[in-house]
Amino acid sequence: MRAALSTYLVEGGRLLMLNPGRETLPEHLGEVGAIFIDREGTGLSLGDARIAVKAAKDRNLAAIIRTDGLSEGEITSCAELVPDGIVLPQIVSAEQLTWLVGMLRPSALCVIAQIETVEAVDALSDLMQVEGVDAFLIGPNDLSEAMGYPGQPDHERVQSAIETVAATLAAAGRAFGLPTLSDAARSYWIGKGAQLHYLPIKALPKMESTQCP
Repeated sequence: MRAALSTYLVEGGRLLMLNPGRETLPEHLGEVGAIFIDREGTGLSLGDARIAVKAAKDRNLAAIIRTDGLSEGEITSCAELVPDGIVLPQIVSAEQLTWLVGMLRPSALCVIAQIETVEAVDALSDLMQVEGVDAFLIGPNDLSEAMGYPGQPDHERVQSAIETVAATLAAAGRAFGLPTLSDAARSYWIGKGAQLHYLPIKALPKMESTQCP
């Protein structure tokens, strides 16, 4: 439930989110606390997403859906699957985010806004003022493309933007996160205040542990 998840984040809790894609969930998930159900550009059907939500809840994990675009129909359809949270991609303005959050109320979903466009980076202060947003998820891959460095999320200018966004959110006491694909990356970003840690299933075997201390 949103209340439980948002309270957990407000209290400083950390959440390791695993994106299994279309693969079967491993038997042992360590400290994975949520399944990241990704519909954005993946072809994952609403039926598949419904099954994934149930699978997550059957294993006492949070179910978090990333929508495929931001149409009213998509937002409503994903909300009707009753996940614990919804990730809104490609946010560009506070006005847009306010409208989207309005579609998700009065439901009890945890709302996570993605920061992955140049517009969102520039409007971050305004985005943080939007009521009903529980957390922010930085998207390095899409941000690198938006900044003119496609496929280069490690480019120094992209990393500088990510660091600035993270520092701003941390200073404001807002829950945020991003992909952390190694133990070293996770430790680094925990030190920077990140609470949400995203991991694709292909990276799982590379981790010395899946614990999110």
